[in-house]
Amino acid sequence: MITFPNTMHAYNAPEENAYYSMIICHPRLFGDYLNDLMHSAPSSPVIRAPFLHKDIPYAINRLTEEQQSDAASHGVCRALIQLILARAMPLLKLEERPSPGALDLPSRVIAYISGNFRQPISLDDVAKQVGASKCHVSRIFSSKLHTDFHSYVNSFRLNLAQNLLCNTDLDILTISQECGFENQRTFNRVFQRQCHTTPSQYRMDFVQKKKLSI
Repeated sequence: MITFPNTMHAYNAPEENAYYSMIICHPRLFGDYLNDLMHSAPSSPVIRAPFLHKDIPYAINRLTEEQQSDAASHGVCRALIQLILARAMPLLKLEERPSPGALDLPSRVIAYISGNFRQPISLDDVAKQVGASKCHVSRIFSSKLHTDFHSYVNSFRLNLAQNLLCNTDLDILTISQECGFENQRTFNRVFQRQCHTTPSQYRMDFVQKKKLSI
């Protein structure tokens, strides 16, 4: 799924032991695709597996590895993102983006959370940051994103946690701290409720699946 800038979106992964990656990047990395991404939107943002070019999963995996490297290269990341776009954009039917209007506030809410989910944040914090009432912001989650504030924040934290479990050797406590959870107990509880397994078992299952695919 490719979500264009300033576009409301939501997702879930109900399957047990599902593996997925979320890549969030700055518009300056879009290159020649910047205009299309900023002024249009796909009629459907989903590219189904049979139509997915092999360069896309390759670039996503390499981008993940590069981001985890101590010597991550901005140029390499930009090239990989543009490779993903080069292969994905021809598969999307683009439509002119309507005026954002009422989406301005929800977009600011999402942008603030995506940039601060690693820190302790509350609904009050978000409301103050975007200049709206707590009740107004709460309604954005229920009416636009079909979830609640804590579940939405945790979706960012769990996505990062899954990435770190699969692509680093960091211990569970460090991962919980890196992802913004107040303690390891909370991390374990939220992770198990959403992913139906423990963080340690999730890591072991991923390693085993990777071995079988070699």
